[in-house]
Amino acid sequence: MAEIKFDGTLASVCDYLEITSVYSEKVLTLLQKIKVTNIECDSRRVTPGTIFYARRGAHYNPFEHLDEIKAKGAVAILIDGPADFTEDGSALWLDDEHPKLKVPAPMLVDPYETLRHERRCGNLTVTQYRSDPERAAACYRATDGSAAAKAINKVKMLRLVLPHNKSLSALAGFIYGNPSQKLRLIGVTGTNGKSTITNLIAQMLNACGHKTALFGTLGYGFLDDLQPSANTTLDAISLQRELAHYVELGADYAVMEVSSIGFCEGRVSGLTFHAGAFSNLSRDHLDYHQTMEEYFQAKLNFLRMIPPTRLVINCAQEVGRRVNEAVPNCYTVKLDQPDSDKPLNQGLSLRRVNFKRQSLELYLNTGNSNTMRTELNLLGAFNAENYAIALGVLLCMGYDYKFLLRITPKLKPITGRMECFSLNSGEKPRLIVDYAHTPDGVEQALRATQAHTAGGRIFVVLGCGGDRDRGKRPLMAMKASVYADYAIFTADNPRSEDLARIIDDMIMAIGPTQEELTVQQSLDKANAVLEATEDNTGANAQGAGAARSYQELQRLAPTLQADTPEAYDELRSKYDHTIVNFAPHGTYYHKHAQCEGLPLGLPSADNLERNVLVIGDRYQAIRYAFEHATKRDSVLIAGKGHEDYQIFKDGTIHFSDREVCCELLGIELPASQAPAHETSDQVTAPAQPDQDQPQAAKPQATKPQAAKPKASAKAAKPVAKTAAKSAAKTTKAKTSAKPKKVAAKEQ
Repeated sequence: MAEIKFDGTLASVCDYLEITSVYSEKVLTLLQKIKVTNIECDSRRVTPGTIFYARRGAHYNPFEHLDEIKAKGAVAILIDGPADFTEDGSALWLDDEHPKLKVPAPMLVDPYETLRHERRCGNLTVTQYRSDPERAAACYRATDGSAAAKAINKVKMLRLVLPHNKSLSALAGFIYGNPSQKLRLIGVTGTNGKSTITNLIAQMLNACGHKTALFGTLGYGFLDDLQPSANTTLDAISLQRELAHYVELGADYAVMEVSSIGFCEGRVSGLTFHAGAFSNLSRDHLDYHQTMEEYFQAKLNFLRMIPPTRLVINCAQEVGRRVNEAVPNCYTVKLDQPDSDKPLNQGLSLRRVNFKRQSLELYLNTGNSNTMRTELNLLGAFNAENYAIALGVLLCMGYDYKFLLRITPKLKPITGRMECFSLNSGEKPRLIVDYAHTPDGVEQALRATQAHTAGGRIFVVLGCGGDRDRGKRPLMAMKASVYADYAIFTADNPRSEDLARIIDDMIMAIGPTQEELTVQQSLDKANAVLEATEDNTGANAQGAGAARSYQELQRLAPTLQADTPEAYDELRSKYDHTIVNFAPHGTYYHKHAQCEGLPLGLPSADNLERNVLVIGDRYQAIRYAFEHATKRDSVLIAGKGHEDYQIFKDGTIHFSDREVCCELLGIELPASQAPAHETSDQVTAPAQPDQDQPQAAKPQATKPQAAKPKASAKAAKPVAKTAAKSAAKTTKAKTSAKPKKVAAKEQ
């Protein structure tokens, strides 16, 4: 079948979808006259000439608003076909209007569970397209009697149906001119490190004279003008539209974070990747993938979209070596012991890492040259890995090794990724903001903080997101307790969940001491006495939670002192003005309440069970750690990184860990990102290597391209409110702030 070109009409869209046969000659003649300008899935963006992709959401039914969408100028409504097909062509009906299930016989497993498994692994994601007009026509006719079709017919609009061998991403690419084929697109996936790797790649490409767009958790656009992104990986339509936009603005490269969920939902299935990388794999998103194997398979299926010779794999983990076996001939990054003589094949070796207070000293070897040194203004061994992966991407595309090492000291730290805030005088503790929100991420961030904190203590402020994988909460808490001298558990986007439940899940990993168990037994005994007394006097019994506050500890002092006088005296003196809550299994923690104030001192840190506090207000938790740390100590504030909001069940407020750090230290907030082009001291860059010869010898040096006029269709973002102002209003905002929709990001 000859390649179909988009001619700007509905007729060519129908040809691409292979549903032309379902229309009469009269309709086809009309379709050739109707102009198509774009495709959208957001009704707010509909303009004249729009094809509107209609799909029911959790809180929005577009089929109830088709009159409004038509009035805005939509020319057609696109819906999905009703079934998904297995490899042998069997159809699995999923929607309410097609409840029957067609499956191969015999089948010994639950077909619905099989389908869900295939989705979570990404095995049903269409990345290669086969022409099948009969299947496309069958999909169209299968929707004829559906409620969606009836709603579309009612408003007298044209119905289009996306067949199963085409993806929404590919259709959007067709309409927007396949922008991923007009620049070189680099995709990076992995649990942790994606933002840092993509950012470093973009900075290095800019230093080589290119204009590079970035797409990921930090936003999308050029480095000096990033626009906020609702997800790590934009939806299929927005991604193609924005790629086309930045092609128009002169981008010749784009670097993209690709999340496993984004891949499984088909957001990148219509893109053409020039190069890519895999960072690592650890527990995350198991509320979506269910198992680590499904999570791994989703990552692996994405990596198969990238040409192997330009695919960089981090082989520091066993899972990386497993990827390398599944996708041979990749470019590998390895971590060697100091002075190791292990031979390298095609790849890069990180031979040694020296930790300085604000940077890393790196020694690298490509296997065909002597070990070379460079310095990187980032913290932590994992950032040494991230840099090596980013460097490997440029090396496998043919860029000059020595030139890249020379520009490495000029690479800027990444916003909210092990970002340091400190005074030049060194008279206050150092604050570090990081996005770590997985068990492995928390461990790596704390290990990095330890490596760069000579002779001082480590504090960590940590929370877990609500409405997300509960299983990782105790693991994150355990990592915080083990790798930090003091761990303070607090809020981190509780969303619709009760914060106390989230904290309980975290505390589950922190075992009680014998003293705590003894005091708990005394409290239980005192409660029983109290309840019996209240019952006898006719008062309302308070139940098992009667003696949970400090005031009630005072009431029960005689009973407690008689049983455990020393333990009670210690509790009373140490945790005055603190609510003391007991978890069901006997562990206690301290939950900040405005009326009660904060704990007066640090808990004993003589063993792992005694170094955890809970302060529910995130601002107060950060302030508490800062005020109890000395100038030799470091405070890691984990989980939110670059984010400048806090999501509660009753609304979203402005909140930035970075702003709080600057307020406490009395310094100015640094710029969120380095300029895309720094021409004043830019080193002469090597020319772009030939695409067909990625391993070519050193390219001829050329001057950097002249900067193209800066243009952006986006309005400038308003300046964020100060952290001091938002923190002072935190309690009030939680109950009175207007909700602001902030989509959750996925890794």
